[in-house]
Amino acid sequence: ALLCLPDYMHVVVSRYFLQSNGYSAWNLTLNDPSCRPNITSNYVAFDIPYNQCGTVREV
Repeated sequence: ALLCLPDYMHVVVSRYFLQSNGYSAWNLTLNDPSCRPNITSNYVAFDIPYNQCGTVREV
């Protein structure tokens, strides 16, 4: 799921979906590897500021 808020994007991905496609939640990063997700037993969630984490705006 993707939710676009005024200052950041909130992204949530199922860990099952990631694992079924060969990805590990623990190795998932953005363009800026210091921007880490919140990992639960079922989901991986990122709060991605529009002006940080290597975010690139395209209009």
